Parts: sequence; C-alpha cells; structure tokens
Amino acid sequence: MEMCYDGTLVMPANYAVVSEDEMTYVDGGFYMTHEDCQIFVMALGLTVSSNAPAIATAISAMGGTGLATLAGSGPGLGLIVGIVGVGYLTIQAKDFAESLCGALSSGKGVDVSVGWYWFVPKLEFTVQ
Repeated sequence: MEMCYDGTLVMPANYAVVSEDEMTYVDGGFYMTHEDCQIFVMALGLTVSSNAPAIATAISAMGGTGLATLAGSGPGLGLIVGIVGVGYLTIQAKDFAESLCGALSSGKGVDVSVGWYWFVPKLEFTVQ
C-alpha cells in the first residue's frame, strides 16, 4: 500500500514535541549510570563517616530497653503499621544495596522502575 501526501503536515493545536529519549522510557523509572552509582556510594560514605558520633549515640541510646519502651509507648495499631513500614523500607534498601554492589563490581549501572507486589508499589532494581 502506497501513501501519497503532498500537503503540509497539520498537527492539533495542543500537541507536544517529544524527543526520542522520552519515547524510549514510557514505563517510567530512571537509570543510574556506573558513574552515578559511584557518586552515590561516595556521598553515602561521606555522610555516614561525618555523622558517625551522632549515629553511635543514637544506637546506644536505644539499647536493649529502647525497643521495649517504644513498643509500650504507642497504641497497638500504630506499632504494627510502624513495624510493617520499617520492614518495607528495609527490604527496598536491601534490594537497592544488592543491585548497587552488583553494578559497581561489574562496571554497569542500575535501572530503577516501579512494579507491584501484592497490590503494593515496589521499586525494582536491575543491573544493566
């Protein structure tokens, strides 16, 4: 089938020009290059090392009785939601750390996208 169109291309009044890069990533997310991963780890290391005394003080202040005090201070539902939230963030951090280590050791980057797990949004990390 041959198309022949000799006139000027007319676009709707509310069209938007989209670059090729924008058309490539229609699912969202972003990509951290190997250099971005190195910068992130460097910044994280500098932040932790410069705040080491404050972090050590906070950990020692919680001690063994800190969790018992925290558990007895709030209503049961709030505690459950807090524990689930901390667990969720911990799992996400672990997945990101594993991908970051894999990317740094292989000289690659990390692709970050959003997926679903039991009707809950979840960040997915892929070494590429």
